[in-house]
Amino acid sequence: MSQQQLNRNTIVKKSNQGRMIISSHAIQLTRAERNFLIIANGQLTIQEIITMLGVPFDTVNSLLENKLLEISDWGESPTLVSQNIPQQDITADPIQQKLNIALPPLENSSPFHRLYAFLSIQIPEFFGILSFTQILKLERASDINELAILKDNLLEKVKKKYGEIAYNAYQEKINLLTQELKNDL
Repeated sequence: MSQQQLNRNTIVKKSNQGRMIISSHAIQLTRAERNFLIIANGQLTIQEIITMLGVPFDTVNSLLENKLLEISDWGESPTLVSQNIPQQDITADPIQQKLNIALPPLENSSPFHRLYAFLSIQIPEFFGILSFTQILKLERASDINELAILKDNLLEKVKKKYGEIAYNAYQEKINLLTQELKNDL
């Protein structure tokens, strides 16, 4: 693998070690490092996270050196979707695209893990700067009941931003994610 240049359009995500560190507080991180690590979800660029949190670029280097972050996409050809699309321009197709975003491999996973994966991708899309607190709650959730509160918050945002049709589509997707495993038993 050739070493590529880290840039502001690079997309980063938590490594497995990074997830463990957030949960266990095993390593003492600065506030900037911890906040950056919490937000890094494999969907946002370094620039978006830096802007959201107001942290220096060096924070990224520190987390990468400690193997708490990993590169999802080097960002050579960024394809960012505007999050400020007027409601009247929204059709069912963009909603379906948002709903059908590929989740990490979830074979033999519990409804909790399926919903967790879905929420970790969707929350930053709808909460903007407030996604930090929602993702922090997501990282601390230990059962499906704690995720239910976050799910309800997400559904409220979807309804407010896109309307009833989108709300129903999201509700249906969440129901499928949480019931799919029950059908396998």
